Amino acid sequence: MKRTKLIGLIAAIALLFAACGSSDTDTGSGSSYGDNAELDSLVDACRDGDADACDDLFWDAPSDTEYEEIALNCGGAGAGNAPGRCAAAASGSTTVESDLDAAGEIDAAAADDQVDAADEMSDSSDEAGEEAVAQDVEGGNYGDDPELDALWDACDEGDGEACDDLFWASPSDSSYETFGATCGGLYDLDTENPSTCDDDD
Repeated sequence: MKRTKLIGLIAAIALLFAACGSSDTDTGSGSSYGDNAELDSLVDACRDGDADACDDLFWDAPSDTEYEEIALNCGGAGAGNAPGRCAAAASGSTTVESDLDAAGEIDAAAADDQVDAADEMSDSSDEAGEEAVAQDVEGGNYGDDPELDALWDACDEGDGEACDDLFWASPSDSSYETFGATCGGLYDLDTENPSTCDDDD
């Protein structure tokens, strides 16, 4: 008697598992249209232009199946390879690729603009830095040192020897040094570099 009940219980459990395993309505089972009623309904809606249904189909369908292929193509709407983005593609552009390309072009243009701006800032900083080097030297500007001011004045009046003395006596990279080196502004150090300002030497 007990043995008969046990066999009956095992048979009932087996039938239950068989019934569960043979269900066609579980989302995610089946590979082709007609295999899964729920996925089939999403396919129908997707092909009728329901972009949200296409996205749902993509996420619910097993990988590498006809269901997934239909979802990727947004039901034949021409959206190309649009994994789960059919609704986004339908909202404004014809293809997901065009959205991504446009975004990429915008990002590239923005990056180019940033590089150009950085180059311009760098060039401006270099020019400003070169002009301001002398101004940054402590005690290196006209008015900081009476003796160097006197040499500056004499150099400015055309005394080449005073210009040479100013150059050698002034702090390095100072306004005094630059003024003396250019013989009172007579020369451009970018193109000329006189060894002396004193014509008698």
